[in-house]
Amino acid sequence: MLMPNDPNAIIIMVSTGSVSPTIFCLGNQLFLEKLLKPIILQLGTGTGIAPFRSFLWKTFFEKHDDNKFNRLAWLFLDVPTTSSLLYKDEFEKMKEKAPENFRVDYAVSREQTNEKGEKMYIQTRMAQYAEL
Repeated sequence: MLMPNDPNAIIIMVSTGSVSPTIFCLGNQLFLEKLLKPIILQLGTGTGIAPFRSFLWKTFFEKHDDNKFNRLAWLFLDVPTTSSLLYKDEFEKMKEKAPENFRVDYAVSREQTNEKGEKMYIQTRMAQYAEL
């Protein structure tokens, strides 16, 4: 089991529409300094992208002396159609600005299919990276 001081820890932020639970969160502060190099997985399952966007915006676009982000933030978004992808241009700019620190993958359920020809959902998209 990964512990808060484990250098291989993974932080997962899951949006369910009304609540976005995170680990290592106290009040409105997210304490990443205690982890050496975590991967931050953000799973947008079709609702509630705002918490992820604000976290990523602050991380990649705002300049703060105390913000020295040297981790990987990986965003998975699940939407029904490409026309419902919000902030895609912003996420592309984040990738351009910090290709080693930001990844985004989309699961577009009504337009994409998996290897079996079934609709593409977030869990299927994530499973494609199981070996990483």
